[in-house]
Amino acid sequence: MLEAEVLDENTRAVDFYSRLGMETHRLLDCYDVPAFDKANYGGVEIVPTGWESIVPFSSSVRSWNPTWQNNDDSLMAIKGHLLCVQATDAAGLTGFAAMIPESQTLAQLAVRPDQRRKKLGSAMVARLQELATQKPLHVLNADAGDGSFSHFMTHLVARRTVGQRALRMQL
Repeated sequence: MLEAEVLDENTRAVDFYSRLGMETHRLLDCYDVPAFDKANYGGVEIVPTGWESIVPFSSSVRSWNPTWQNNDDSLMAIKGHLLCVQATDAAGLTGFAAMIPESQTLAQLAVRPDQRRKKLGSAMVARLQELATQKPLHVLNADAGDGSFSHFMTHLVARRTVGQRALRMQL
């Protein structure tokens, strides 16, 4: 499988990849999330952890899979360069977030369905910003079809920066 992402506005590249036989798999959005003034975790303990402790459970809390550069295997390859946080309860992992501090990129963020809309995602973003440098975070390649995630970005006062297309071709 050959995969690529192309900016929506780059119609020449979209046409080129289409002529090669690549097809749009899904639409993606990118955002900048401003720094929070104050971290409020709502009584939830959000603890730093390593990616290797999250990855066995990551798919159980996600609604959609990340694109290739932020998928579980790609993050495992750079696990020593990630800043990760997690929250748990008696049933296990309730949510996690992983960022690449060098680029301030939020690589993955997921909350278990029964824990959504309880400010856990906001708390994890705030915790990452507290542990990192408090700069705005960049969210790349979020599934544009997930209205809940778009609403979450609005809640965080995130600014959509660009749209992209995830392209695929079987080899």
